[in-house]
Amino acid sequence: MKKLPIVLAFSAIISYGTAHSTIIVPFDSHIAIADLPATVKPFVEQKFPGYHIKTASPDPLCDGSPAIDVVIVKKGMPRFSLIFKPDGTFVQKEEDVPISSAPQAVLNAFKKNFTGYKAAKEIEKLTLADNTTQYLLDISKGKSTKEAIFSSDGTLLCNTK
Repeated sequence: MKKLPIVLAFSAIISYGTAHSTIIVPFDSHIAIADLPATVKPFVEQKFPGYHIKTASPDPLCDGSPAIDVVIVKKGMPRFSLIFKPDGTFVQKEEDVPISSAPQAVLNAFKKNFTGYKAAKEIEKLTLADNTTQYLLDISKGKSTKEAIFSSDGTLLCNTK
């Protein structure tokens, strides 16, 4: 166990439980589809007929807690990222959309809370497990970049530092 602090000092690591074992992967690596939690594949098949899993990788939530980003694709249809907790619980669906599709309240809140920052032309529309909608903006000011998540009414819910 003495090696664990050294590993954590050099690389952010997430531990994922699977039906067979626990695997540890760095944030910048992929997760084998066979190693996904047992609930993920049936969820995709049931909720997204005709879609298949293309890739999976660690992608922490805004609060820093571990999550798995599962990219699904279907020919002629939009690509989605489905976010799951390491135990296989569905968190949200992410879809890239133009910033112009965000509610005006979100755009106003962005301008109010992040003076001098610029938002990317595309944002992520997040549809949570409870069917509420949030919007994730990738924003930058000079060399500083961060993510900000807003509710549909413009409430700032989370931002990375």
